[in-house]
Amino acid sequence: MISKFSLAQYSGFALSFLFVSSKVYSQAVYTDIDPDIVLDEDFDALGVDMDNNGGFDFAFIKFSYTTSDSVLDYQKIEKMFCGAYGDSANMIAGTHPFRYYPYAISSGVMIDNELLFYGYGYQRMAYQRFSSFAGHSTVILMHYGGKWYPEKLDHYLGVKFEGEDDCIHFGWIRCSVEDSGRVLTVKDYAFESKCDVGIIAGDVIGDTTVNIEENNSLIASVYSFNKILYIHLTSFATDTEVYLYNQIGQLIFSSEINNQFSEIPLEFANGVYIYEIRESGHRINSGKIAIY
Repeated sequence: MISKFSLAQYSGFALSFLFVSSKVYSQAVYTDIDPDIVLDEDFDALGVDMDNNGGFDFAFIKFSYTTSDSVLDYQKIEKMFCGAYGDSANMIAGTHPFRYYPYAISSGVMIDNELLFYGYGYQRMAYQRFSSFAGHSTVILMHYGGKWYPEKLDHYLGVKFEGEDDCIHFGWIRCSVEDSGRVLTVKDYAFESKCDVGIIAGDVIGDTTVNIEENNSLIASVYSFNKILYIHLTSFATDTEVYLYNQIGQLIFSSEINNQFSEIPLEFANGVYIYEIRESGHRINSGKIAIY
C-alpha cells in the first residue's frame, strides 16, 4: 500500500492508504506502483506499506523553506527526505556521519545485514542550500549533498522491516531523483518473504534455494539449443506456465505450456537466465539455464 499525505501526517504517522496490487514471484513479494508517484511540490509526502498490513513502514517527503538573519539576507534550503516508521526494527541502509544519508544502491547489489541500517525518520536523500549575504544581491549555492544528489535514475533504497510474522524482511524501493534533488519518483518495491534472508536490488524472484514443493509429481527437464527452449514434463497439467528472468530478477519472457513436450523459440540476447515453471500459480520447478 502507498499513499501521499501531509507534513503533519508524516510526523504523526496518521494517514489513509491507496491499495496497490502485489505479485508473489517465488519467495519475493513485488509491488508495482502504476502510475509512478512523483513528489515535486513542497510538502508532498508518500507512505509505503511494504507488506500491505495496514501501517506504513517507510515514508518520503520533499520540502523547502527560507530564513534570514543579520548576516544572511536570504537563505533557501531544499531537502528530500526518506524515513523509517512504524516499528523500531524498520530501517534504511545508509551512512551516519553526523546526519543520515541513505545509499543509492545500484541494481544487482545484495541487500542484507552486510550493509549499515538506520531507523531515523528524516534521512537526507538530497539537499542544497542557497544564500545571499548582507549587502550582496547574488544568491550562491553554499552547500549540497546526499548520495542521491544531484540525480540518480532507477536506483534503490535498501530497507528492512519487521513483518506480521515477527521476523525481519529485507527489501528494496526503486526511485529516481532529478533536478538537483527537487523531484523524486517512486516506482516499485519488493521484499524477500523468507525471514532474515537478503534480496538483490531489483530482484523480483527472491531466494530460490528451496526444495520443489512436496507432493507434486510434475517434474520438468528444461534445456536450450539454437535459441529454442525445450521443456519435457513427466506429466502434464492445465494452467502450466514458464517464466524466464535475467540475473537481477527482471521478468523478460513468459509463455503457457500447452502439452507435455514443448519447444519455444526465443528472441533475446545470449546469456544465463533463471527459469520457473508454475502450475496454477505455484512454482514446481526452477533453475538456471544458458541460452545461446
